[in-house]
Amino acid sequence: MNKVIYCFTLREYRKQHARYQKEIRFEDALKLAIKEITLSILISKKKGFVTELITDVESYQVLKNLPCDKLSLDLEFISDKYSSWVEVKAFIIAKQTEPFVYMDWNILLNDDAIVQSLKNCKEDFVIASLYDIPYYYRAEDQMRVSHRDIGEYSWLIDIGGNYIEEFQQHHLYAFNCSILGFNNLDFRDAYIENFLKCLNVIRKTDKKNDSMRTIEEYLLYAVAKSRDASYNALFHEIYEERKRENNLFNSRSLLRSKKLREALSKILLRQEEHRFSSSNLKDRKFSLILAKHRKLRPDLFNEQTLKLSKILAKKTPTEIHDIFKKEFPDHPLVSTKTNTKAFNGVMISLCTVVMNRKEHLIKTLKHNLSIIKEFKGKVDINVINYNSTDGLEDYLFEQSWFLKGVQKGYINYYRNYSARFYHRTLPKNAIHFLAEGTYLINIDADNFVSTDYLKYCMSSINEDHNVYFRPSRESASGTYGRIGIHRRDFKHIGGYNLKIENYGFEDVEITIRLRKKGVNQLLVPAFLCQDAIDHKDEIRTENEKNTKIFNDNCDESDHRNRRIEFDLYPNKYLNVDIEVFKINHKRIPEKVLDLEVK
Repeated sequence: MNKVIYCFTLREYRKQHARYQKEIRFEDALKLAIKEITLSILISKKKGFVTELITDVESYQVLKNLPCDKLSLDLEFISDKYSSWVEVKAFIIAKQTEPFVYMDWNILLNDDAIVQSLKNCKEDFVIASLYDIPYYYRAEDQMRVSHRDIGEYSWLIDIGGNYIEEFQQHHLYAFNCSILGFNNLDFRDAYIENFLKCLNVIRKTDKKNDSMRTIEEYLLYAVAKSRDASYNALFHEIYEERKRENNLFNSRSLLRSKKLREALSKILLRQEEHRFSSSNLKDRKFSLILAKHRKLRPDLFNEQTLKLSKILAKKTPTEIHDIFKKEFPDHPLVSTKTNTKAFNGVMISLCTVVMNRKEHLIKTLKHNLSIIKEFKGKVDINVINYNSTDGLEDYLFEQSWFLKGVQKGYINYYRNYSARFYHRTLPKNAIHFLAEGTYLINIDADNFVSTDYLKYCMSSINEDHNVYFRPSRESASGTYGRIGIHRRDFKHIGGYNLKIENYGFEDVEITIRLRKKGVNQLLVPAFLCQDAIDHKDEIRTENEKNTKIFNDNCDESDHRNRRIEFDLYPNKYLNVDIEVFKINHKRIPEKVLDLEVK
């Protein structure tokens, strides 16, 4: 088996997040998930496997830059939004035409023994482990089946008119299918055929979601037994003396316990040998957990079980980052190195216009300043205060972090003293023309940037200078204006369309002109464009001249702007007079004399 397949869709991940990770913001959870998938794929490729990621159209923009050998959109054919993850997985398994191994996307193949076991596998199929089934106990997180499950669902299958050999019997074991591969595709087809029989019956009941794991993990065992198929279990969770004790907790359930995983991790780091007994444990927290389960034997925690827990257990963001840094130190997601040979001075200028948005800017600016400092002068922030009257400037010049940022050149602060109303494009053009970066990225006053976002932009710039950046569709709505353009292209087309004075369409309009000039569009993955302060639409338009005409309706304003006749160079015959001052850390203004906005 030299091929590893994964699947991931935003649709299914939203369900998992709502069920298991409600305490974490979806945007943060998605960002970590993408990092996990990337790491898993990179490790699999490093071990010599061909990798394929199967997804759908909606998720494509988030996943298209992952380093897999093949990215397939076949899951678009599964249109039922209520389809379970097990059904999706069965579809993926059914479409394979050569020996393969499926892995959950957060599993890392960084164990050489497991890698060799997969590559040298001669059996009909391979699974993560074989586990024994308790009768009374059902794991709290529903990650295992019980005999009560099997009894209920096998009866439904049988009375539905489908006989599946061995499925009606109560065997002692089932398979952990988080890793599942097939050498024998005829056996795979037999499993899928019986899976579809079960699915057809279960879909007619209200028990579909609860039964899917049973018709995956127990059905596979039953079909394998009926056909006398050979299998390779990568890990072992079977203990001879536990098979006769119906009331014991199964090992995987315990390993799913957060407290136990934490304790196991500490012990794994502390002890060189994986075999140990409860009598010599020094970790009191772990001892207390063991005390609650006195019937567990010491051999429960053997080398294979610990290895299983280490590979399958959910990893923290820090653990993922550390593994990433160790295995792939030069990868853009963790590397602090950037190839900037082609650039002299500032590589990226973040350009922000603000008018009476004090409460937003004082939060985002401080955060963004802390981020750009990591890039040692290759990124700067350019802010134009478009004659705010909310005390923004007084506040900023009382803040030591702001004064130091201006003094050291991290922040270039500009001011206009004459504007009565907010103009949607005029100050944007001014700050973009004044910025010195090779690439100019518009950052609204309510936007936070991340280290990963800037690393992604820098990496992409190094590969292709003929691109502009734009957030993909799944990005947070407040980040859609985050357009990044090479200063050469920005000047060539004359900047934003000055005919657009009110809210809406200016960011779309400039990208249309860029594409017509042959500049390629690069959609930034959505998980990198999620951080923006949420606020009412009224705030977007409250300082504009024609707000009353549009009744604070952003859609109406956007519609009006879309009716403006298209012109590749809309500012060609427009002469605009705007007075801008640059203010240093001592609050001394200097008029910018060489500014041209045409």
